[in-house]
Amino acid sequence: MNSLKFVYLYMKKSLLILFQIILLQNIFSQSNRPYAVWEDQSFSVYKFVRMDASTGIKTEISTIPGMTAFIAGNNTAIDFYNNRYHVAGMSGGTTKRLYTIDISSGTVIYNPVFTDNIIGIEFNCNDSLLYALKEAFGGYYLVTIAPDSATITTIASLNGMNAYVGGSFSLDVNQNLYSFVALVGSNYRLRSFSTQTGLMINDNIFPATIYGHRYNCEDGYVYGTWDNGGVYKLEKTDINTGIHTTVDTLNGVTPGFVAESQSVNGSGQYTFRGFDSNNDYAIFAVDLSGGSIINSSLTTDNAVGFEEASCCSMITSVSEIRHTSDMKIYPNPADDFIYLEYPKQIENIECFDIYGKNIPVDFNNNSINVRSLENGIYILKIVCGENADFLRIIVSH
Repeated sequence: MNSLKFVYLYMKKSLLILFQIILLQNIFSQSNRPYAVWEDQSFSVYKFVRMDASTGIKTEISTIPGMTAFIAGNNTAIDFYNNRYHVAGMSGGTTKRLYTIDISSGTVIYNPVFTDNIIGIEFNCNDSLLYALKEAFGGYYLVTIAPDSATITTIASLNGMNAYVGGSFSLDVNQNLYSFVALVGSNYRLRSFSTQTGLMINDNIFPATIYGHRYNCEDGYVYGTWDNGGVYKLEKTDINTGIHTTVDTLNGVTPGFVAESQSVNGSGQYTFRGFDSNNDYAIFAVDLSGGSIINSSLTTDNAVGFEEASCCSMITSVSEIRHTSDMKIYPNPADDFIYLEYPKQIENIECFDIYGKNIPVDFNNNSINVRSLENGIYILKIVCGENADFLRIIVSH
């Protein structure tokens, strides 16, 4: 039947944008499996790994050549557009480096020397830069970092703070706000700064005991865990007001948090390493919408720097997005070639994987060669003049 042979995808601009956001947020996250770095003490090396929150099992991807120590202070970030993981580490015990690792292969792409004292690295998927705080000359600065060269550009000096609270960094890519908890005098305050100008936008009293901040694209809140008088809770915070509300009590969790072990994925799930009711190390996956614990798995390793793919930015933007029911694509799923039937002249075709990375494909005579693509879901952007259509395809060899 035609309904099985052809895939039609048509909707108005607003619906397409919604589709893109939902699609990217839900399919590029693979069920609470954050990337991390792990110290293999048996061989005195660091390895790039992936954790599975449903089982507690760690999968080793590669050894990180020359890395001899992990630099604490929230110094990891993930770039899902380019399929890369960033981590600050020591090389040879004396040299700081900013390692950029290919997520699929574990290959180190860049490892420039990284001399400044940096904390709170967050990846901005709108400009592909890393945002962070720099400590220098007794003060703090909001900066950007170029991953390929480790070049640091100062946005602004952040005056009037004595210290920062670890595990409190987040980046709101919708409002262009970089936030963290600062110690000001004897008070803790949740402050947010414009990533464009460095101006302080928000400054609110905030408890330092809410830890493990992660921004969630789906609703714009920052989530963390809270030791509230010996009861552990999942909290969501409005960056603009500093108001935090309890999503739910984390039953079966003993208060405590392993630093640098928190992540949020595009499916609305928060993962962290803490302690179960027996006070044993465990990885927890928590549903952000209701606070229920999805998985709790015992773990004994020391992997840190949890990062999962999650970003609010869309694949692309065009002046007008329009779809037509005359467009046909088949077969889908495909093994070697996909064929298009289209009423207009196709000027260009782009292919994106589920991380938003542009994947080169061969397009000739209205056919697309997908033999070189790995199994999975991809988005085709088909450009005709000022208009563009988007189609979802599945590659299955």
